[in-house]
Amino acid sequence: MERRFTLRIGEEESAMLEELKLTTGENTDAGAIRFVINHYSELNRRYSTLLEENRKNKEKLAVEKRKRKDFLAALKGLQEDEEV
Repeated sequence: MERRFTLRIGEEESAMLEELKLTTGENTDAGAIRFVINHYSELNRRYSTLLEENRKNKEKLAVEKRKRKDFLAALKGLQEDEEV
């Protein structure tokens, strides 16, 4: 079932729509909007996956930073022991 509607957007949304057209490779406003509608679920799933990966990577980074800090503190302690 074909459905037609009018969409009024402001200057900011218009700029975003132009960016969407470049990103999706679509030449028309309708094509870009159609692309987003057709791919929303997949894009949202990918976004959620990337957010989770980012969270895990931040946790790993925090662990590695703690390890490095502990290592450097231990190294400094050993160097101070050698000086005594």
